[in-house]
Amino acid sequence: MAYVMGVTALLFRMNDRPQSPVLLVGAGLLTAGIYIFHRTSITYVEPMQERHRIALKHRMILRVLAFLLGVLATAIFALHHPMATLLVFGALAGVIAYGRKTITRPLRTVLYLKPIAVGTAITCFAWTLNDFENGIMSVIAFVLFCTADALCCDLEDCTFDSATGCTTMATRLGVHRTWIV
Repeated sequence: MAYVMGVTALLFRMNDRPQSPVLLVGAGLLTAGIYIFHRTSITYVEPMQERHRIALKHRMILRVLAFLLGVLATAIFALHHPMATLLVFGALAGVIAYGRKTITRPLRTVLYLKPIAVGTAITCFAWTLNDFENGIMSVIAFVLFCTADALCCDLEDCTFDSATGCTTMATRLGVHRTWIV
C-alpha cells in the first residue's frame, strides 16, 4: 500500500505537481483491497507462509474488507478523478489474470513476465493518476525499479511459488544472482 502510494507521490513530485492526498489515499485503499483479495485467492499448499495461513483462515472477513476498500477507492476516484475509476476494474482484472487460470495460464507462472508485470502495473497505475504527464524516460526508470523490487520480493516466496507450480526468476537464479540482476 505505502509502496504504490510512494511511487505515485514520486511521479507527482517529478513534474513539480502538487501532491493530491486524496488520490494517494485512493491509491492506498485500492492497493490494500487488491492485495487482500489476491492473498485470499490462493489455494492451501505446503509449505505455506504464516501470512498465507492467516489470509486463508480469515478469508471471508478479509474478502469483505477487500470489497469495502475497493468501494471506498472507487468513490474517491469518482469524486476527484473520474477516469481513475477504471483503474479499480483494471486492477481487479489484472490480479485475476495474474493469479488465476483464465484464457491462458496465470501470468505469475510465466517465468520472465511475473516481475515485469508487477513493475509495469504499479508504474502505469501511478502514471495514470498523474495524468500521463511524466516523460517516457521517467516511466521506464520506474518500471525498471519496480520490476527489480518485485524480483527481489520473490525471493521470500520461492518455496511457496515452487509448491504451487510457479517457477520464478528468483527461484531459478537463486539469492545471489537475483540481487545481481
